Amino acid sequence: MKKKAFLKQEHQATGLKCFLASMEDSHIKHLIELARDPSLIDLMGWNTSFAVNDTEKFIEGISNFALPYSRNSQPLLFGIYLNLEDLPIGYVVLKGLNRDLLTAEAGVAILDKKYQKKGYGRLALQRMITYAFRELHLKTIAAAILVSNQQSINLCKKLGFIVKETMYKSWTMPDGSLADMLWMEVNNKIKN
Repeated sequence: MKKKAFLKQEHQATGLKCFLASMEDSHIKHLIELARDPSLIDLMGWNTSFAVNDTEKFIEGISNFALPYSRNSQPLLFGIYLNLEDLPIGYVVLKGLNRDLLTAEAGVAILDKKYQKKGYGRLALQRMITYAFRELHLKTIAAAILVSNQQSINLCKKLGFIVKETMYKSWTMPDGSLADMLWMEVNNKIKN
């Protein structure tokens, strides 16, 4: 059965493109297998070693939010695909949606090592932000990023995010230590 593309993003200068689409359970299980890399724990700040069949806990893990205005809400989760017939290389998520303030937190991860540091995370996050502003009519997209995750900080800055605050010792790491996070935001500048 062919999956319908939900969102497409292309970088015209390089020809790089990706698709964001909802995922079936087998695709989420594939992402769980990719996420079991222990080196990701320090980048993402949560235990990525889920049982392969535990899709609920995985979705719960990537849906954790960190900012004071975020709310419990159903996450909007998409797989990142290079080709809709293949398995996803990562995910992008909107979480902590606050309908009163029209805010949400965004998260993105390219879990397949072959495609890391090639621009796919930026494309996927850029497309999710455009969707959030144009279709969901959100006013602010935020990201809470570990201060040690310079790659994600740089990615967000390239997409127009600005640092709002450093939240010292605000995130509990899997080993119980407390880590500093940057609160970054981008506001809707799109004319509707």
